[in-house]
Amino acid sequence: MLATECTLCQLGRSAGEVGAVSCEICEAGSYSAHLGQSSCLACPSGTFSGQEASVACFDCDAGRWSHAAATACEDCDVGKFADRELGPVGVRLVLRGVRQRHTEPGAVGNSGLGRGAGPVRVGARGRRHGPRPVRL
Repeated sequence: MLATECTLCQLGRSAGEVGAVSCEICEAGSYSAHLGQSSCLACPSGTFSGQEASVACFDCDAGRWSHAAATACEDCDVGKFADRELGPVGVRLVLRGVRQRHTEPGAVGNSGLGRGAGPVRVGARGRRHGPRPVRL
């Protein structure tokens, strides 16, 4: 049979080369959520995909965390916790009587601005991003 048209890759698969004769299955730790993707996307930190041909990544449960492209979530070590409400990078170090401080890029912590101020994300250059103090 002669090919009269090209077919889009199905969900969970991709074709990243011109002239592809088939679509590649996304590996565990990655996903393809749209038809015709040229590459599979790595699951973001705080999510996982435990099987091939995934169409989505799943959030880690509270008390568990993951790096990007994870195939499973891991339990938090003693002295650390993960709060799902903080988003994908919700691993925080707990210090007795001291506000949380972070130096790792992408870390999330308390802004130190008081109750209800919200989380702060530390950027790639160690700059804090998040709520700013308001001058009265």
